[in-house]
Amino acid sequence: MPAEGGPEVQVTRNGGDLGIEAPDGTLYYTRQEGDDVGVWKLLPGGRSEQVLPSCFLITNLDVTATGIYVTPRPKADGSTTVQRVRFADGKVETVAELPSAIWFGLSVSPDERTILYSQVDRVESNLMLVDRLR
Repeated sequence: MPAEGGPEVQVTRNGGDLGIEAPDGTLYYTRQEGDDVGVWKLLPGGRSEQVLPSCFLITNLDVTATGIYVTPRPKADGSTTVQRVRFADGKVETVAELPSAIWFGLSVSPDERTILYSQVDRVESNLMLVDRLR
């Protein structure tokens, strides 16, 4: 929807989840397809192009002036990495190794020296019984 007001405008044709605008104005977004979450780029004319075939969770994406930051699926031991796809040459590089998976997002500082993320250290639940329910 335009900031000035007016009707909404459809920008993706096959769905999309988290969208982030790069400093150059390009829209990057995640899209879930089955068990995989891909990263896509909106092209002129409304077409889209897949940039990465897989990242972990639809929210684990940030875009900076130099590239796209994502997390892959956690390893068997629960650890993960933060990867950057460089705009300059398309190469994927690991920028951080983390002991636990990132849950529900990451944010990279404008100078790209700091990453803010959330992590789940412990998951618990309680099973309760309601007896003599009326």
